[in-house]
Amino acid sequence: PLESFNTEISLKWSFLQRRLDASLALFRSERTNISVATDTTGVPTLYGDQTAQGLELGVTGRITANWAVFGGYSWLDSENRNPANTNQDGSELNWTPSYSGNLWTTYRLPIGLTLGGGAQFSGPSRVSLNQTSSAELPGTRIINLMAAYAVNERLNLRLNVTNVADRHYARSLNNNSNRAYFGDPRAFLLSVDYRF
Repeated sequence: PLESFNTEISLKWSFLQRRLDASLALFRSERTNISVATDTTGVPTLYGDQTAQGLELGVTGRITANWAVFGGYSWLDSENRNPANTNQDGSELNWTPSYSGNLWTTYRLPIGLTLGGGAQFSGPSRVSLNQTSSAELPGTRIINLMAAYAVNERLNLRLNVTNVADRHYARSLNNNSNRAYFGDPRAFLLSVDYRF
């Protein structure tokens, strides 16, 4: 009996002679008649609904010929309606932070060196523990850096540093929130690109 209803309206603008694009989207998603409880034979007995609505902002392109930028931000308002579980009924959806986003930018210097950096972030989110109580998964703030050097037309060297601050964070949880899957620690990646 599950049904989904999705509504979205979006806009896109171009700036700086179409080098830079910005976007805005407003959306609402509803799922009704979700099975949330079963009897001992596995037959569904109670149904719930879920709603998520919000907005997304985005930017991508070049501010100048040498300066590129890419980013996005989303804000979410969610609700779980679960008559089988008073702890979940009326709460936010699990693992659904109210905001998240990313920003990445690079700048190419005249000497053949390109420098870049960016951030990924998300707010805290609700998690349920064995469907009986709730807790909060902390938000994340991750910084990444990059440097690339064009030795000549064919040879490029690149160094990426991810999770610069070596933040310890959970990127996901299992369904009952008993196990956390952690994000990668600080890492260095040196690569050489050669075009034949």
